[in-house]
Amino acid sequence: MCIRDSYYPLLNKIISEQQCETVTVDYSLDDLSIKSLSTIRNLKKHAKLPVLTPLVAKEKDEIFKKTEELGLLL
Repeated sequence: MCIRDSYYPLLNKIISEQQCETVTVDYSLDDLSIKSLSTIRNLKKHAKLPVLTPLVAKEKDEIFKKTEELGLLL
């Protein structure tokens, strides 16, 4: 996924409204491509909060399973 620059103001609005403390992305080594790295770099540049990538060492299946178990799957 590549976030367009026009989406960052909306992202920051959601961050503010939801009183978030961080932005967390679910990228893993399975899908780290140039596009993904560019997206992470742009998020860090535009988001008003720290951007975390805690799952980078996990496989997509593990991430999906855990997200589903925790009821966080959107």
